[in-house]
Amino acid sequence: MLTNFYEFRLYREGSLINSVQIARHIISKKVKTIPPVEKEDDFNTLLDQFLSFSLTKKLNARSLAVELAKRTRFMDGIVKELLLEDKDNITKLSAFYKAFSDYLLTNLTKQQFADLYSQTITYGMFAARTRTSGIFTRETAFNNIPNTIGILRDIFRYISLKAPPKQSG
Repeated sequence: MLTNFYEFRLYREGSLINSVQIARHIISKKVKTIPPVEKEDDFNTLLDQFLSFSLTKKLNARSLAVELAKRTRFMDGIVKELLLEDKDNITKLSAFYKAFSDYLLTNLTKQQFADLYSQTITYGMFAARTRTSGIFTRETAFNNIPNTIGILRDIFRYISLKAPPKQSG
């Protein structure tokens, strides 16, 4: 998946499978407001396509680690970009950063948080997938995160179950 968090594109083996634009970047840059969410159903369909995909080849421990690291590094770059753009700290991602830095790790930088958050999401997806048989969706990801890992469940509750926030006035 390739995204700037306004447009999402799903590729498989170099071919575009699906894409959806959920907001207009120009609104956030020129009007300086959070753009309204568009095409929410199409976005959920794309996410379900992404999450239901599984590799056909068998992976050994080394190749699995390499594949997970690729995804984590990609996500890390996106998270860093989003945090640095959010100077007013109004996004849910910034709220997670503040909570982590206030309650878990003092002196946590945004760059360190991006790495930590990306690794957490990757680990959570892996942990949930190993506990799931059949179709893997955002909901099954959340349902298969162990209850004993509260912070991971909170993050996955947000990315798996919550609807995008409604736009204010």
